This record gives sequence, structure tokens and C-alpha cells, in this order.
Amino acid sequence: MTSRDELDEASSPETPCPRTILNGFFSVWSEYYDLDQALTYLHPDCRYCLYVDEDLLPFAGETIGREAIGVQMALMREQFEYVLFRPRLPFDDGETVRQQVEFRYRHRASGETITGTFRFVWTIQDGLITSCE
Repeated sequence: MTSRDELDEASSPETPCPRTILNGFFSVWSEYYDLDQALTYLHPDCRYCLYVDEDLLPFAGETIGREAIGVQMALMREQFEYVLFRPRLPFDDGETVRQQVEFRYRHRASGETITGTFRFVWTIQDGLITSCE
């Protein structure tokens, strides 16, 4: 697991590259389910957008702020088991990183499985994730 403190120590005094930031975030979030550590990768005013009808998923829409995003992330984990979550190699052009993720989620209440791929567009500034769409 790559904690934020380990990243900071390993990369000081320079800011880690965007791929390193994302690898650390995904390590603590998708491999170890450590929400508190995952949130340390987010800027306090981070913006998260999930472009799905909010009637379908209660954590869809736009969420602003590290703490509010944390609530949404916890809700995602509460409602879905992450059977597969495989981020593909990201493409970055400075502060913007594009990445596809292969996923298979199992809805805990119904047992139904959702499978597919989606795309993230990340913005990373000064070593913190400032937006994710």
C-alpha cells in the first residue's frame, strides 16, 4: 500500500507525477479499501462528477469537497461490492489524466452484477487530485 506520507517522502522536494498520485490513490482505495488514506489524495475543494441519473445512483451527479466526496465513496462501497476494478494505464498531458477502468460491481441488496468500462478524466495540481469526472 502506498500511503500519502510515503509518496511525499519518496518524492520530496518535487511534486509527484500525476500517474504516481493516481497509483497511490487506487492502491489505498481499490486494493485496501482505506477511505481515510484515499481522501488524503484529494484537494479539500475537489470536484467529483458521475454523469448518471441521480435517480439510478444516489452518489451520482456533482459532489464538491473532500468530506462530501468521502461520504459518496463510502456510499458506493456500502451499496456495491467491487468484484473487479482494473484501472488501465493512464494517458496524461500534464495536469490532466485520462484513464479507462474495467469494472464488475455486485449490488449488495439485489445481487445483480454490473459489468463494463468507464473513463475517468482527472485533474491533478500541486500533487493533489482537484477533479475527477
